[in-house]
Amino acid sequence: MKKILFLACILAIQACGGSGSPQVQDSASQVPVDNETKAAEQTAAPEAFSAFWTSFRQAVLDNNFEMLSSLTQFPFETRGPMDEDPVVKYDQSSFAEVWKAFLQQSTGLSADLSETELDAIRKITQPDSQYVTADQARVADLEFRKVNGSWRFAFAYLNDETIELITK
Repeated sequence: MKKILFLACILAIQACGGSGSPQVQDSASQVPVDNETKAAEQTAAPEAFSAFWTSFRQAVLDNNFEMLSSLTQFPFETRGPMDEDPVVKYDQSSFAEVWKAFLQQSTGLSADLSETELDAIRKITQPDSQYVTADQARVADLEFRKVNGSWRFAFAYLNDETIELITK
């Protein structure tokens, strides 16, 4: 009986890959990835995202909408300031209006509320690495996702005034 149980255990280990190394499924590619590979990706993520941020930020500062669009995932998503606010999706044709309104919205961080999202982007030359994972990053009210191996601007938080402005 012990031999049968031992054989069953061996077969089960082989069926699971048998390498003895814990594996996880990479949700984007559905390919098994060992924990060491995941750790290496996590370590490299801030550096890779920083390079993306530099290009993204420059496109914003240059008002290069064509470049910005090429760095954006569509449909582009927004949400209001509350967790229960609905996510709203925009296609590429309606992105410009939403983006222009977003840049002018107050960050809410200055005493007189005069600092805009554009001002914040100007100030942030390097993203804070604590808000960067292997496949997602957040800078101020902007979220970025890694899509098919490339970083993309994917999401922005809008305040109530901006939502009202773009829904008129």
